Amino acid sequence: MQLSVSIFGAARRPLQDLQEEARELGFAGVHPVPGDLPEDLPSRIEPGVWRFLPSSALEAPPTPDQPPLTLHPARAQAWVEQLREKQVSSLVIELGLLRDVGWRARGDRLLEDLRTEGRLTMGAEAVESLQKESEQTAEQELEEAARFLHAFQQAAPGLRLAVAIEDHPAALLSPERFRLLRQEAGLGPLGYWHDSARAQARAALQLDQPGDWLDQHAGILVGVTLHDWAEGLDRRLIGDGVVDFRLLSEYLPRDAARVLTAAPVYPKELLPAARDALAAAGLH
Repeated sequence: MQLSVSIFGAARRPLQDLQEEARELGFAGVHPVPGDLPEDLPSRIEPGVWRFLPSSALEAPPTPDQPPLTLHPARAQAWVEQLREKQVSSLVIELGLLRDVGWRARGDRLLEDLRTEGRLTMGAEAVESLQKESEQTAEQELEEAARFLHAFQQAAPGLRLAVAIEDHPAALLSPERFRLLRQEAGLGPLGYWHDSARAQARAALQLDQPGDWLDQHAGILVGVTLHDWAEGLDRRLIGDGVVDFRLLSEYLPRDAARVLTAAPVYPKELLPAARDALAAAGLH
Protein backbone atom coordinates (compact mmCIF):
# COMPACT_ATOMS: atom_id res chain seq x y z
CA MET A 1 0.00 0.00 0.00
CA GLN A 2 1.16 3.51 -0.83
CA LEU A 3 0.34 7.02 0.36
CA SER A 4 -1.02 9.81 -1.81
CA VAL A 5 1.23 12.76 -2.47
CA SER A 6 -1.37 15.24 -1.17
CA ILE A 7 -1.41 13.59 2.26
CA PHE A 8 1.80 15.48 3.00
CA GLY A 9 0.23 18.90 2.41
CA ALA A 10 0.71 21.54 -0.25
CA ALA A 11 4.42 22.18 0.30
CA ARG A 12 6.37 21.01 -2.74
CA ARG A 13 9.08 18.71 -1.47
CA PRO A 14 11.55 16.49 -3.30
CA LEU A 15 10.05 13.19 -4.29
CA GLN A 16 12.83 11.27 -2.56
CA ASP A 17 11.94 12.91 0.76
CA LEU A 18 8.29 11.90 0.41
CA GLN A 19 9.22 8.35 -0.52
CA GLU A 20 11.51 8.03 2.49
CA GLU A 21 8.92 9.42 4.90
CA ALA A 22 6.28 7.04 3.53
CA ARG A 23 8.61 4.07 3.99
CA GLU A 24 9.43 5.13 7.54
CA LEU A 25 5.70 4.93 8.23
CA GLY A 26 5.60 1.39 6.84
CA PHE A 27 4.24 2.12 3.35
CA ALA A 28 5.71 1.18 -0.02
CA GLY A 29 6.08 4.81 -1.08
CA VAL A 30 3.98 7.63 -2.50
CA HIS A 31 1.68 7.61 -5.50
CA PRO A 32 -0.30 10.33 -7.32
CA VAL A 33 -4.06 9.85 -7.50
CA PRO A 34 -6.85 11.42 -9.57
CA GLY A 35 -7.54 14.86 -8.15
CA ASP A 36 -3.88 15.68 -7.53
CA LEU A 37 -2.91 18.93 -9.21
CA PRO A 38 0.49 19.86 -10.61
CA GLU A 39 1.09 22.26 -7.72
CA ASP A 40 0.49 19.40 -5.26
CA LEU A 41 3.18 17.22 -6.79
CA PRO A 42 6.91 17.36 -6.05
CA SER A 43 8.74 20.11 -7.88
CA ARG A 44 10.54 17.57 -10.05
CA ILE A 45 8.71 14.55 -11.39
CA GLU A 46 11.56 12.16 -12.01
CA PRO A 47 11.30 10.13 -15.24
CA GLY A 48 10.51 6.49 -14.68
CA VAL A 49 9.54 6.86 -11.01
CA TRP A 50 5.81 7.00 -11.68
CA ARG A 51 4.60 4.75 -14.44
CA PHE A 52 1.12 6.12 -13.82
CA LEU A 53 -0.12 9.71 -13.67
CA PRO A 54 -3.62 11.20 -13.40
CA SER A 55 -4.53 13.62 -16.15
CA SER A 56 -4.64 16.45 -13.60
CA ALA A 57 -0.89 16.03 -13.07
CA LEU A 58 -0.17 16.95 -16.68
CA GLU A 59 0.44 20.63 -17.24
CA ALA A 60 -1.19 20.83 -20.64
CA PRO A 61 -4.72 22.18 -20.08
CA PRO A 62 -7.02 22.95 -22.99
CA THR A 63 -7.19 26.53 -24.15
CA PRO A 64 -10.04 28.51 -22.53
CA ASP A 65 -12.09 28.63 -25.74
CA GLN A 66 -12.18 24.86 -26.18
CA PRO A 67 -14.53 22.37 -24.48
CA PRO A 68 -12.76 20.01 -22.09
CA LEU A 69 -13.30 16.94 -24.26
CA THR A 70 -12.02 18.43 -27.49
CA LEU A 71 -8.73 16.77 -28.32
CA HIS A 72 -6.94 19.72 -29.89
CA PRO A 73 -3.84 18.51 -31.79
CA ALA A 74 -1.53 20.80 -29.80
CA ARG A 75 -2.98 19.56 -26.51
CA ALA A 76 -2.66 15.94 -27.55
CA GLN A 77 0.93 16.43 -28.66
CA ALA A 78 1.84 18.20 -25.41
CA TRP A 79 0.37 15.32 -23.39
CA VAL A 80 2.15 12.69 -25.46
CA GLU A 81 5.48 14.47 -25.14
CA GLN A 82 5.15 14.74 -21.36
CA LEU A 83 4.18 11.09 -21.06
CA ARG A 84 7.23 10.04 -23.04
CA GLU A 85 9.50 12.35 -21.04
CA LYS A 86 8.25 10.90 -17.76
CA GLN A 87 8.28 7.34 -19.11
CA VAL A 88 4.65 6.95 -18.10
CA SER A 89 2.91 3.80 -19.30
CA SER A 90 -0.53 4.35 -17.74
CA LEU A 91 -2.80 7.37 -17.55
CA VAL A 92 -5.99 7.86 -15.54
CA ILE A 93 -8.35 10.47 -16.97
CA GLU A 94 -11.25 12.28 -15.34
CA LEU A 95 -13.76 12.95 -18.11
CA GLY A 96 -15.12 15.94 -16.24
CA LEU A 97 -18.50 17.66 -16.23
CA LEU A 98 -21.24 18.25 -18.74
CA ARG A 99 -20.51 21.39 -20.73
CA ASP A 100 -23.73 23.28 -20.02
CA VAL A 101 -22.89 25.98 -17.48
CA GLY A 102 -26.39 25.91 -16.04
CA TRP A 103 -26.22 22.20 -15.26
CA ARG A 104 -22.76 22.64 -13.82
CA ALA A 105 -24.00 25.43 -11.56
CA ARG A 106 -26.90 23.29 -10.34
CA GLY A 107 -24.50 20.46 -9.64
CA ASP A 108 -22.23 22.84 -7.76
CA ARG A 109 -25.11 23.89 -5.52
CA LEU A 110 -26.07 20.29 -4.79
CA LEU A 111 -22.50 19.35 -3.93
CA GLU A 112 -22.07 22.46 -1.78
CA ASP A 113 -25.32 21.65 0.02
CA LEU A 114 -24.02 18.18 0.82
CA ARG A 115 -20.65 19.44 2.01
CA THR A 116 -22.07 22.28 4.07
CA GLU A 117 -25.07 20.56 5.64
CA GLY A 118 -23.64 17.06 5.81
CA ARG A 119 -26.64 15.70 3.92
CA LEU A 120 -28.70 16.54 0.86
CA THR A 121 -31.23 19.08 2.12
CA MET A 122 -32.27 20.23 -1.38
CA GLY A 123 -34.03 16.90 -1.88
CA ALA A 124 -33.68 13.99 -4.26
CA GLU A 125 -36.02 15.76 -6.68
CA ALA A 126 -33.33 18.32 -7.46
CA VAL A 127 -30.89 15.58 -8.39
CA GLU A 128 -33.47 13.65 -10.42
CA SER A 129 -34.44 16.80 -12.31
CA LEU A 130 -30.83 17.52 -13.25
CA GLN A 131 -30.27 13.93 -14.38
CA LYS A 132 -33.45 13.81 -16.46
CA GLU A 133 -32.92 17.15 -18.19
CA SER A 134 -29.32 16.40 -19.11
CA GLU A 135 -29.78 12.77 -20.20
CA GLN A 136 -29.97 13.32 -23.96
CA THR A 137 -27.09 15.78 -24.03
CA ALA A 138 -25.00 13.48 -21.85
CA GLU A 139 -25.41 10.70 -24.42
CA GLN A 140 -24.07 13.00 -27.14
CA GLU A 141 -21.14 14.13 -25.03
CA LEU A 142 -20.37 10.51 -24.17
CA GLU A 143 -19.91 9.86 -27.89
CA GLU A 144 -17.49 12.79 -28.02
CA ALA A 145 -15.64 11.37 -25.03
CA ALA A 146 -15.26 8.08 -26.91
CA ARG A 147 -13.78 9.93 -29.88
CA PHE A 148 -11.48 11.84 -27.51
CA LEU A 149 -10.17 8.63 -25.94
CA HIS A 150 -9.84 6.88 -29.29
CA ALA A 151 -7.82 9.77 -30.73
CA PHE A 152 -5.59 9.79 -27.66
CA GLN A 153 -5.03 6.05 -27.94
CA GLN A 154 -4.04 6.59 -31.56
CA ALA A 155 -1.66 9.41 -30.59
CA ALA A 156 0.00 7.33 -27.86
CA PRO A 157 -0.11 3.66 -28.85
CA GLY A 158 0.77 1.30 -26.04
CA LEU A 159 -0.41 3.71 -23.34
CA ARG A 160 -2.87 2.09 -20.95
CA LEU A 161 -5.85 4.34 -20.26
CA ALA A 162 -8.21 4.24 -17.29
CA VAL A 163 -11.15 6.44 -16.32
CA ALA A 164 -11.80 7.71 -12.78
CA ILE A 165 -15.04 8.03 -10.85
CA GLU A 166 -16.12 11.61 -10.03
CA ASP A 167 -18.55 12.83 -7.37
CA HIS A 168 -20.03 15.93 -9.04
CA PRO A 169 -23.77 15.64 -9.84
CA ALA A 170 -23.08 17.02 -13.34
CA ALA A 171 -20.21 14.62 -14.06
CA LEU A 172 -20.42 12.97 -17.47
CA LEU A 173 -19.59 9.50 -16.17
CA SER A 174 -22.02 7.19 -14.39
CA PRO A 175 -21.84 3.41 -14.01
CA GLU A 176 -24.18 2.90 -16.97
CA ARG A 177 -22.53 5.51 -19.21
CA PHE A 178 -19.16 3.97 -18.47
CA ARG A 179 -20.55 0.59 -19.55
CA LEU A 180 -21.70 2.14 -22.82
CA LEU A 181 -18.36 3.86 -23.28
CA ARG A 182 -16.51 0.56 -22.91
CA GLN A 183 -18.69 -0.91 -25.67
CA GLU A 184 -17.86 1.80 -28.21
CA ALA A 185 -16.60 0.26 -31.45
CA GLY A 186 -12.97 0.99 -32.18
CA LEU A 187 -12.13 2.08 -28.65
CA GLY A 188 -9.28 0.17 -27.03
CA PRO A 189 -9.46 -1.40 -23.58
CA LEU A 190 -10.11 0.96 -20.67
CA GLY A 191 -9.35 0.53 -16.98
CA TYR A 192 -11.24 1.93 -14.02
CA TRP A 193 -9.91 3.89 -11.03
CA HIS A 194 -12.21 3.76 -8.00
CA ASP A 195 -12.36 6.24 -5.13
CA SER A 196 -14.01 5.06 -1.90
CA ALA A 197 -15.08 8.52 -0.73
CA ARG A 198 -16.25 9.80 -4.11
CA ALA A 199 -18.42 6.71 -4.46
CA GLN A 200 -19.89 7.36 -1.00
CA ALA A 201 -20.58 10.99 -1.86
CA ARG A 202 -22.44 9.90 -4.99
CA ALA A 203 -24.54 7.60 -2.81
CA ALA A 204 -25.36 10.49 -0.46
CA LEU A 205 -26.39 12.52 -3.51
CA GLN A 206 -28.63 9.60 -4.53
CA LEU A 207 -26.88 9.32 -7.89
CA ASP A 208 -25.89 5.66 -7.54
CA GLN A 209 -24.36 3.24 -5.06
CA PRO A 210 -20.72 2.08 -4.71
CA GLY A 211 -21.84 -1.42 -5.64
CA ASP A 212 -23.21 -0.14 -8.96
CA TRP A 213 -19.68 0.80 -10.02
CA LEU A 214 -18.04 -2.29 -8.58
CA ASP A 215 -20.58 -4.77 -9.95
CA GLN A 216 -20.12 -3.52 -13.51
CA HIS A 217 -16.44 -2.54 -13.58
CA ALA A 218 -14.54 -4.56 -10.98
CA GLY A 219 -13.00 -6.66 -13.73
CA ILE A 220 -11.05 -3.68 -15.06
CA LEU A 221 -10.11 -2.06 -11.73
CA VAL A 222 -6.54 -0.77 -11.88
CA GLY A 223 -6.46 1.14 -8.59
CA VAL A 224 -8.35 2.76 -5.76
CA THR A 225 -7.99 5.87 -3.62
CA LEU A 226 -8.76 4.85 -0.03
CA HIS A 227 -10.24 7.40 2.36
CA ASP A 228 -13.33 7.65 4.50
CA TRP A 229 -16.36 9.89 4.06
CA ALA A 230 -19.01 11.25 6.43
CA GLU A 231 -21.32 14.25 6.71
CA GLY A 232 -20.30 15.65 3.35
CA LEU A 233 -16.54 15.51 3.90
CA ASP A 234 -13.98 13.25 2.29
CA ARG A 235 -10.31 12.62 3.12
CA ARG A 236 -11.32 11.38 6.56
CA LEU A 237 -9.07 8.85 8.24
CA ILE A 238 -10.18 5.24 7.85
CA GLY A 239 -12.77 4.55 10.55
CA ASP A 240 -13.93 8.17 10.82
CA GLY A 241 -16.70 7.71 8.28
CA VAL A 242 -19.27 5.38 6.78
CA VAL A 243 -17.48 3.77 3.82
CA ASP A 244 -17.93 -0.01 3.62
CA PHE A 245 -14.36 -1.12 3.00
CA ARG A 246 -15.26 -4.79 3.36
CA LEU A 247 -17.52 -4.46 0.34
CA LEU A 248 -14.67 -2.92 -1.63
CA SER A 249 -12.30 -5.71 -0.60
CA GLU A 250 -14.60 -8.26 -2.23
CA TYR A 251 -14.10 -6.64 -5.63
CA LEU A 252 -10.56 -5.26 -5.66
CA PRO A 253 -8.13 -7.35 -7.75
CA ARG A 254 -4.89 -8.40 -6.09
CA ASP A 255 -2.74 -6.40 -8.52
CA ALA A 256 -4.74 -3.15 -8.32
CA ALA A 257 -2.94 -0.16 -6.80
CA ARG A 258 -4.00 0.77 -3.27
CA VAL A 259 -3.35 4.37 -2.27
CA LEU A 260 -4.29 5.70 1.17
CA THR A 261 -5.09 9.38 1.49
CA ALA A 262 -6.32 11.67 4.25
CA ALA A 263 -6.43 15.36 5.03
CA PRO A 264 -3.00 16.73 6.00
CA VAL A 265 -4.42 17.80 9.38
CA TYR A 266 -4.28 14.20 10.61
CA PRO A 267 -1.01 13.37 12.42
CA LYS A 268 1.14 11.12 10.25
CA GLU A 269 1.56 8.78 13.20
CA LEU A 270 -2.08 7.70 12.73
CA LEU A 271 -1.55 6.44 9.18
CA PRO A 272 -0.19 2.98 10.12
CA ALA A 273 -3.33 2.38 12.21
CA ALA A 274 -5.46 3.37 9.20
CA ARG A 275 -3.54 0.86 7.10
CA ASP A 276 -4.15 -1.81 9.74
CA ALA A 277 -7.87 -1.00 9.74
CA LEU A 278 -7.95 -1.51 5.99
CA ALA A 279 -6.10 -4.81 6.36
CA ALA A 280 -8.69 -5.92 8.92
CA ALA A 281 -11.37 -5.16 6.30
CA GLY A 282 -9.54 -7.35 3.78
CA LEU A 283 -7.65 -4.59 1.95
CA HIS A 284 -3.99 -5.50 2.26
